[in-house]
Amino acid sequence: MSPKLLFIYNMYSGQGRIRSLLADVIDHMVKAGYTVSVYPTQDVRDATEETIRSAASCDRIVCS
Repeated sequence: MSPKLLFIYNMYSGQGRIRSLLADVIDHMVKAGYTVSVYPTQDVRDATEETIRSAASCDRIVCS
C-alpha cells in the first residue's frame, strides 16, 4: 500500500502561482510513490485545523 500524503495549499498566496503548477506538483508526488489527497484552504487557520484533523491518517503532510 502506498504511503498517504496530504497536500494543503492556499491558492491565493504568492500571487496565486500554485494554480498553474498544481498538476505538476501532484504528479511529482504520485511519481514519488504517494497516494495524494489535496486540500485547498478555505479560511484563516484552515491549514492548521486540517493538519490537526488529518495527522493521524496521513504519512506525510505538505503545505504550500
